[in-house]
Amino acid sequence: MASNRADRGDDLGRVGNAHVGHSTELAHLATEEEPAPRAVRVLLVEDSQDVRLVVRRTLERSPNYEIVGEAGDGAEALRLVPGVEPDIILLDLLMPDVDGRTALPLLARVCPRAMIVVLSALNADHEAAPAIAAGAFAYLEKTAIGPTLSAELDRLHSLWLRALRGETVVAPSALT
Repeated sequence: MASNRADRGDDLGRVGNAHVGHSTELAHLATEEEPAPRAVRVLLVEDSQDVRLVVRRTLERSPNYEIVGEAGDGAEALRLVPGVEPDIILLDLLMPDVDGRTALPLLARVCPRAMIVVLSALNADHEAAPAIAAGAFAYLEKTAIGPTLSAELDRLHSLWLRALRGETVVAPSALT
């Protein structure tokens, strides 16, 4: 299935604990010159303040990440995006008012250079493919929240940047 962001097809692969889509059409979003290295800007979109606190504290332990905003639902995330310009959007699916399923394609459209990672308690076996078809780059279950979250995001963000530069990105597990 094609989306505005990339032709991801129905084929999913895995990188570490993440389900990722295959991106081949993101090169048009890349810029000619890469900016100087800086912390990766993260927007947390999660209705549970406790989960946001755990994710924030986990990512703040790494110099690679800067939390630039937090939203309790999709509508708030859509209001924040233009001002915070995130590199990564961590998005829960089940939230009150505007949920992640509704916000996902809208966020992908208004912030096409941001890597959207669904971070949900819902089982990836049933939810990853629809999320990726709607514009997510990867799907992580909330069980991934912990000491390895930063490393998982490092790996995914590296793949995302390669896709933005026009490289074909295929999850290693798709090759086996």
